[in-house]
Amino acid sequence: MQRNKSIIGLFAMLIIILSVVSCGPSGPPGKIKFASLRYDSTVIANWMADGKKTKRFFFQFYTPQVEKPKEPFQLVSYVLDSAGAYSNGASPDTLAIVTDSIPKIFTDKAVLGNNELSRRKIELLITNPAGTRISFDYLLFVPKLLKSNNHVVYDIKIIKDKKVIPAAMPGAQSGDEETKPSPPAPPEDL
Repeated sequence: MQRNKSIIGLFAMLIIILSVVSCGPSGPPGKIKFASLRYDSTVIANWMADGKKTKRFFFQFYTPQVEKPKEPFQLVSYVLDSAGAYSNGASPDTLAIVTDSIPKIFTDKAVLGNNELSRRKIELLITNPAGTRISFDYLLFVPKLLKSNNHVVYDIKIIKDKKVIPAAMPGAQSGDEETKPSPPAPPEDL
C-alpha cells in the first residue's frame, strides 16, 4: 500500500515537472525584426491636398500575421484632422516593406509605442524654398532605437528614382527627419 502511494506521488510529481517544463520557453527568445518601409507619395499627396485639414500622422506597429514572428514589423498610419478626428480610423494606411532592404534587429530592450509625424514636418521634407512640392516616389522610414529612452522610431528619407534625395527644409530644426515617440514626446501644436 505504501509502495503504491510512493509510485502515485512520483507519478504526480513527474506530471507537474513535465507541465512546468512544457509551459516555459522552448529555446532562445525570438528576435523581433523591424522593416524599412515606404509611404507612397500618392497617398501622402492625397492627405496634403485637403487644405490644412490634416494635422498629424500617428503610426502604430503592425504585423499581418502574428503566427509568423519571423516577419518584420510594419507600420499603419492614422491621419488626425484639425477637428481631432481620425480621417482614416476605420482603414489606416499600411506602409509597405521595402523589398530590397534588410530588416533591423535590436538587441537591447525596445519600447513599441506610437510614432508621430506632423504635417509641418512632412511639408518641410517635401517642399522647396520656393514653396513648391518636390517630386518624389515615397518617404522611406528606416527604424532605429533611441538611446535616450529605447523607443523604436524612424528616420525619414525622401526617395526619387530609387535614390535618396536631400530635403529642402526651410525653417527645419534638428530632428525634423525622424518620427517622434508619442508619448513621451507631446503632440506638436500646429
